[in-house]
Amino acid sequence: MNEKERLTEALEGQAGTGWGKLALSVINDHQVVFAGNRNSPATNTAGDLLRIYRLKLDHSVRMGVPAHGIAELIESLVNRVQSELIELQPFLGPQGVVAAFWDTAGNLIGCVTIVGRNAESARQNLEFALGKQ
Repeated sequence: MNEKERLTEALEGQAGTGWGKLALSVINDHQVVFAGNRNSPATNTAGDLLRIYRLKLDHSVRMGVPAHGIAELIESLVNRVQSELIELQPFLGPQGVVAAFWDTAGNLIGCVTIVGRNAESARQNLEFALGKQ
């Protein structure tokens, strides 16, 4: 099973949540692709991600960037051991991006989804979702 299929399957279990439903709608676009490194997955500690995404939430509100799922991701990260490693998987499409977060047991703990207007906007939104902007 590839990364996109794995995320789709996990999101089907979260389709009752607002963040899960939106992430699933973006990931189901056939043009959305995995944009990470299969040989060297991106990981960070729950504590570091918590600090980053608290800042991202403030920034997204201030700048009017509709970053769906950040508040729910923060809630999930607060309840974890702060040294726990979390894997991040980015997915990029022409109209939106999804950053999926997985715990060490392979459970989806959250997604940050940003719907863009065009490919350049989507690329910038992916960088934002990944904490690079």
